[in-house]
Amino acid sequence: CAYFQLDHPFWWKKELSGGPIVEQATHFCDLARYIGGEIRTESLRADSVKADDPSGLGRLTKVPEAVRENEIPESERIPRTPHAQWRFASGALGMLTHGVTLHHKKYESSLEAWADGLRIRLEEPYWPECRLRVRRGDTDVETVEDFGSDDPYWTEDEVFINAVRTGDTSQIRSPYHDAVKTYALSWAIRRASERS
Repeated sequence: CAYFQLDHPFWWKKELSGGPIVEQATHFCDLARYIGGEIRTESLRADSVKADDPSGLGRLTKVPEAVRENEIPESERIPRTPHAQWRFASGALGMLTHGVTLHHKKYESSLEAWADGLRIRLEEPYWPECRLRVRRGDTDVETVEDFGSDDPYWTEDEVFINAVRTGDTSQIRSPYHDAVKTYALSWAIRRASERS
């Protein structure tokens, strides 16, 4: 993520915000489960570059002054680059990397799925440039679907509000009982990365 303008002190304290996997990357955990199915949590392995990493890689040069990170105990500072890998119940492999590394405003994110003769890449889901690239079959050519001006957060909120107003939940892709599983996965990744 781009951290330069994240000037909310609570976000930098993992005990308050949950850390970047729980607070931000949980959406990608949800997409991974939606596309790949359930995850065998016993297969989960994770690591991270922590703020106090002996290599110095955890030192960030553009933390906003309002955060006063030097006043946050090192054990409570968010990790810089958590990484996790796992096996889905289907046998497929999954992985997630989140980096608190970029300066300025723009986040960069993508989700990829690979299979025999297929690669799907969802690029920049947080931005108007969101697109889906698909390469399939015996060709090097990929098709690209552009989502135009669709704002996924707006759409998500609109679907939720409509469900509350009308009682029609048919457009909700992750009902509460499913969202709790994603939340549990996010916390499992955080805990595993802290043990390493």
